[in-house]
Amino acid sequence: MFVNQLIIDLAQTARPMNPREKAEILHHVSLASFAPDLLEVDESLWGGFWQGDVISPGYCLPAVELHLLRAMRLDKSWPETTTVAQFLADLRPDKPNAQVEITWAGEQPCAVVTTVADDYMTVVRYNALTGYLEAGYRLYNRHYTDLGFL
Repeated sequence: MFVNQLIIDLAQTARPMNPREKAEILHHVSLASFAPDLLEVDESLWGGFWQGDVISPGYCLPAVELHLLRAMRLDKSWPETTTVAQFLADLRPDKPNAQVEITWAGEQPCAVVTTVADDYMTVVRYNALTGYLEAGYRLYNRHYTDLGFL
């Protein structure tokens, strides 16, 4: 829990992190998972299929599966053949160019980790209060250049 407290402290003080702290945060986020909670699937995904089931009102999935389903079907940022294990591996901030920003999501102190590949940027948000990943998505060059990231 030392790293969670570090993130909270950095968020509260707005102090820049040093290289050792950045490495500790990156390592900590690379080991994190999504919350085990079941979440209700978005209405925009009703009528589709997930692992042999028809998605209908009230259909619930573990948070990681819902994030993957959204990434595949709504954002189209991961291929339909992506497994949960592949999705989680893709979100791991283990690339040398990984960047960390400490920020607030509402009133929650978070570490936002970005890594840039040849044609996309992967973004992961980790909540220091819950100890879980809250978001993981990709922005392809055509999207993040329009947003001013490059």
